[in-house]
Amino acid sequence: LEQYDLIIVGSAVYASRISSSVKKFCKLRNEELLSRPLALFMCGTGEELQDKFYTKNYNPTLLNHALEKGWFGGVIEVDKHKNITKFVLSRILKGEKELHVEKLENVDPFVKAIQKKLKPKNQTKK
Repeated sequence: LEQYDLIIVGSAVYASRISSSVKKFCKLRNEELLSRPLALFMCGTGEELQDKFYTKNYNPTLLNHALEKGWFGGVIEVDKHKNITKFVLSRILKGEKELHVEKLENVDPFVKAIQKKLKPKNQTKK
C-alpha cells in the first residue's frame, strides 16, 4: 500500500456487518492503513445506524485515523435473494419487492472533504 497517497476502503453492510473480506483486509493491513491517509465508506439501508455499524466493524484506532467516513445508501432487491433471506426481506419490506435509498449526493461532499483535509496547510487559494 506504500505506493498510494490515499487509501479508501468501502463495503456494503449486510445485517449490520461489512464484508468479511474487507474486515480481514483491514485486520491484516492495519499498520499499513494507519501509516497512510485513509477514508472509509459504507453502503446500506440503515443510514440512521451508520455510527453503530462503523463502531461494530472497525477497530477504534482505524476509525479515529480515518480522514472521512461516508455513507452512500443502498438498495434491497428481494428477488435477488434465496429462500429464508427472501422471506425475511419480504416481511421487513411488507411485501414490497425493492427498497431504494441510494445517497449518491453524499459522494461529492465525501470526496471534497477528503481533498480539503489532504491539502498542505501552507497552500493558498489562487
